[in-house]
Amino acid sequence: MLIITGTYPPRRCGVGDYCYNLINTETARESGWQVYTTDCWNISNIKQITKEISKIDFDIANIQYPTMGYSTSITPHLIALYIKYILRKPIITTIHEYSRLGWKGRLAAKIFFRSSEHTIFTTEVERQFAIKKNGFLKKRSSIIKIFSNIDQADTINPIEERTKDIGYFGYIRPDKGIETFIDICNKITKREKECKMYIMGQTQEEFRWYYEPIIERVKNSNIELILNRSAKEVANILSNTKIAYLPYPDGLTERRGSFLAALLNRCIIVSSAGTFTTEKMKKAFTLCTEERAEEVLMNILNDIDNRGAQQKVLTANSELYIEKEIPQSWESVALQYKKIITKK
Repeated sequence: MLIITGTYPPRRCGVGDYCYNLINTETARESGWQVYTTDCWNISNIKQITKEISKIDFDIANIQYPTMGYSTSITPHLIALYIKYILRKPIITTIHEYSRLGWKGRLAAKIFFRSSEHTIFTTEVERQFAIKKNGFLKKRSSIIKIFSNIDQADTINPIEERTKDIGYFGYIRPDKGIETFIDICNKITKREKECKMYIMGQTQEEFRWYYEPIIERVKNSNIELILNRSAKEVANILSNTKIAYLPYPDGLTERRGSFLAALLNRCIIVSSAGTFTTEKMKKAFTLCTEERAEEVLMNILNDIDNRGAQQKVLTANSELYIEKEIPQSWESVALQYKKIITKK
């Protein structure tokens, strides 16, 4: 299988990290899977891209979409047509975020749906959203849930022994709820000056205009800033954090890799509810509005300090969710891909 992605490490993108972890599984190595990417997805470069892809020996292509690298280019859609009708090879497409595409993006996505033998979605909610507009996908699509790009730390500290109180983790870019996190932490500081809080994440050059003002704002607060650390360092910090407060503007969803990283390192999850938040998530985690966040966070911290019952219930709910609702490893994800491929 040839995995085609718009972004791949060392360039920073959640889907790029997803592809990196997928290709580095035992299943991928044994099956001879490969990755194709380029730094230029402009339509003007399509001749060079098709030339490079045509030289690669593969039986089936997997297009990962969307990614940071593609931006709004239609080049990956044309590549799909090239592979299907010129190279005469089958395609499966992995769609990570269909619901957030604009009308032009959804229209263009029909090219993937029609040219693909099979379409993979990362959540059932996203799959059902796509089926409403493309009924034929019901029989030509399936779900492979994502696993965390950040491993579980070697040592998982008990909640009451963790030294960091409230943390945020994720890319430092718009629409991630970072402003809300800062506002709530500033309110908490007025009540509890010793509360240890941080923002941790990766910066992306494309969003320099956003993260530089955020960095300056955090410098004048009680919030520690932890940027561009290795995956192992991130895991160790998360495993020493009591609460991961992740106030996503569109709510908690299964496709949030930062949520999975915090969950696997046994942080207590506090987030927000949205259209695509599942009922199982609503039962397992603490979801609240921005207006109630300060009170909710302080109540949990006080409960932890007093060895109360609330944190035990939240911890038990998290363990059950990990067991029942997410893959157990990237190897598990790869095996699900292989199962689909062998049927084509």
